[in-house]
Amino acid sequence: MTRKENTHHRSLDFSRWIRGNLKDSANGLIVQDIDWIFVNYFTGYFILVEEKTNRYSVSKYTTPAQTVIFKMLDELLEIASDSNQISKKVFNPATNQIYQFKGSYILEFLSGTDPENSENIFLNGMIIQKSDLITFLNLEESSINLINKYKNNWIDDNLSKQMHLLKGSR
Repeated sequence: MTRKENTHHRSLDFSRWIRGNLKDSANGLIVQDIDWIFVNYFTGYFILVEEKTNRYSVSKYTTPAQTVIFKMLDELLEIASDSNQISKKVFNPATNQIYQFKGSYILEFLSGTDPENSENIFLNGMIIQKSDLITFLNLEESSINLINKYKNNWIDDNLSKQMHLLKGSR
């Protein structure tokens, strides 16, 4: 069980400040928050999760800015994780478990906001049962089959559909 969330107490002041004072994506700066980072310090497994709620249908859609950032993070973390399996330099200080990146995922709740009130749950565009989602997100050794089952190229799929929207001029 994780600690109780401090819901409805999050300030959006900094978000408004960013939008009011910094460059926008048309001028080269993209800023996105990451919804979830799951880490199991007993296995060393960790993942990034983008959460989408109240969807009407599964789409695996993220905005072009989110897609670019997820692509960057996914590739960098994959390279770092591969290197870390050899060097064994980055590990949990309590358990000495080496960290292993297991991918980026998009979690979509159809007609709802969580596994309890959604019509269906999709992970990387594939339907997933609540019990499998629990196993998956716990990132235990028993989760590895589900991790492998749901890992796919959703980021690349989005990027290929959005390339015409991306601008690279200064």
